[in-house]
Amino acid sequence: MKLATYKKFLVVRDPLERLYSAYRNKFSSNSSDSKAFKKNYAARMIKETRGEEVGNGDGLVFEVFKLIYH
Repeated sequence: MKLATYKKFLVVRDPLERLYSAYRNKFSSNSSDSKAFKKNYAARMIKETRGEEVGNGDGLVFEVFKLIYH
């Protein structure tokens, strides 16, 4: 069997780098997807960590995002 002779390897990214990439993609850009994520998720994260009501989810910093998901 030919596959038995091949070398196999797996490339992975650093988990913290992946988390930061997700934060930048969903919460720090100004795309329409980002606005929806901010409104639906960032506002809840801010309320849970700071106890403040934020309607549009602006103001979520990476440190808070990291605390919730890391």
